[in-house]
Amino acid sequence: MLVKKRYKRYLTKNEAGKICLDRPAISEMSCYDSKWVLETNDDTISLEDTALGYNRLSVIKLFFRSIKRA
Repeated sequence: MLVKKRYKRYLTKNEAGKICLDRPAISEMSCYDSKWVLETNDDTISLEDTALGYNRLSVIKLFFRSIKRA
């Protein structure tokens, strides 16, 4: 049983049924390390505005999480 489902894409079962790391999938996804991949359906927004909006949204989410804990 996986604790986090997002890691499932990096695992595979071998012939014996043991769970192993899927090294080709890991190396394929490594090209996205330290990069943001943002997608929007509004083509009038510039790339900079999209990234800035996403960054501000993450700051707001962090703020709300800290309020909930208090």
